[in-house]
Amino acid sequence: MTESFSQVNRRALLQRVDGDLELLKELVEIFFSTYKANIDNLKDLLESKDFLALEQAAHSFKGTLQTFFNGKLIEGIYKIELSAREQDLESSRSALAEFIQIVALSSETLNDLHQYIE
Repeated sequence: MTESFSQVNRRALLQRVDGDLELLKELVEIFFSTYKANIDNLKDLLESKDFLALEQAAHSFKGTLQTFFNGKLIEGIYKIELSAREQDLESSRSALAEFIQIVALSSETLNDLHQYIE
């Protein structure tokens, strides 16, 4: 099941930026210009088995995602963070593969967020 746009919570988004729609638009644009690169970075760090950097990158990306989402996207990135902290290669691979699937299934939600600010 994918996350619905209601899980993005429009009201909460506006509250986070004190009702400043222009700031929200800027944050969403930054998110959309970087989220694919963040995923690629996670893949590269896992490939190089740099667990400390993977944990830190997952933690940072989780913070970004929490600005806009809750639910499965957050759970997915958190699994990557935890498995990297444990330096568990197989769990990290599994968690990253699962997260990528969640992102793909959440593409409608991501697009809704992007359209919301246009």
